[in-house]
Amino acid sequence: MNFFPPEVIEYVVDFLDDDRASLLSCSMVARAWHVRSVAHLFRVLQVCKDPYSWDRWMASDTAPPVAFIRVTVVEFNQLMHDFAHLICYVEHLQIGDPLEEGNGPTLTTFLRTMRLPDGHSVQRLSLSGDLYLPLDHDRRLSHNFGHVTVLRMHGTKFSYMSTFAEIMLAFRYATFVEMSGPMHMTVGPNIVQGDMAPPFFAQPCAMHWKLDFQTTSPVAPLSVLLAWVAKDPSHVSTIHLTGNIPKSRDGTSLRRLLEADPGVRRRVHRLTVEFGRDQVSDLAAIVSHLPCLSILRCSAQYKLYPSALARILASEEFASSSLRAIEVSVELYDTFNLGIMTRDAWESLLIPLSSPKWRSLQVFVVRLLARQRVPSTIKRPIREMLANICHGSSLRVLLDDSSEQESTAKDFSFEL
Repeated sequence: MNFFPPEVIEYVVDFLDDDRASLLSCSMVARAWHVRSVAHLFRVLQVCKDPYSWDRWMASDTAPPVAFIRVTVVEFNQLMHDFAHLICYVEHLQIGDPLEEGNGPTLTTFLRTMRLPDGHSVQRLSLSGDLYLPLDHDRRLSHNFGHVTVLRMHGTKFSYMSTFAEIMLAFRYATFVEMSGPMHMTVGPNIVQGDMAPPFFAQPCAMHWKLDFQTTSPVAPLSVLLAWVAKDPSHVSTIHLTGNIPKSRDGTSLRRLLEADPGVRRRVHRLTVEFGRDQVSDLAAIVSHLPCLSILRCSAQYKLYPSALARILASEEFASSSLRAIEVSVELYDTFNLGIMTRDAWESLLIPLSSPKWRSLQVFVVRLLARQRVPSTIKRPIREMLANICHGSSLRVLLDDSSEQESTAKDFSFEL
């Protein structure tokens, strides 16, 4: 694009910026750039081990946007030395890559030595990899990320839970904090009793903890995080928990919610959980102990037909007066489940949903998960049955196909 005027280049950059998530790679060369185009390009910058690899940020409801500019630590330092004004355009800084291995020490050193230019605009920070966040002894962390409002950490390590609590004080303007992947931290003998700084944010912060319970963490991370919030629950607005209910009572499962401080349990507004056939009572106990839970998304580790789901919802132990939406994932196998095709099965599901104990429920979503695209011959009859069964009811029962780009469930917002 050497001979294109700046206005054309600006239109091209705007076009790419609107759909950057579907862009595999891009290389542009031009002689003249408008400031706004440069700002677009540097708005999201990623520091990683291999800048030429495909962008592989893990997909999720809150996945960070694709970065146009991907650089190594050395290249970032060169930018800081020669073109510091370009770094000032960065609004979202991504450090690390979820699938890169062996980059932890390099990125840890990078975080300890990096100092962004004065007047920088970093408001969103995404950390990924086995890196350690440094303590803020020299106020470097506060200078670099003191105005960050959105913080995402995937697989981040902390030497001690007290270290995590102290580090979080540097992010006092954060309004959303997401923690996912394997957590590594050590807990001292008296950490829960008083050796941990309470949360402190300029305004109440929303938390999303997507905890990976499949790893050998030296501590039950959920227990300690709940104890941290219990120090001062007023600084946390909502908590969204994603996890499972393992059979072993090792302290790492969502059962720890039953032991949490009442003030903390009132902050849990959203729960995403996977449960087994013999864990329905545990799920019911957890739901009933969360007085402000509004959204429940769950999936079963076995074949869950509408009739079986109806029995779960009808059980006396499974009740909530605060739930507004429930989404249940049903896995369809290669031979599609005939149990979801009958009208009687879906009518039996509506009976418990009409009970007074679910009076606050507005939306019930059945999400179909399949190894192949669900044919319309499966979906159409079910949707017609649901429309007829729910006619005249204030409760909407929806069918959501995970293979569809535009899902029915999007009629209801599942955001906190």
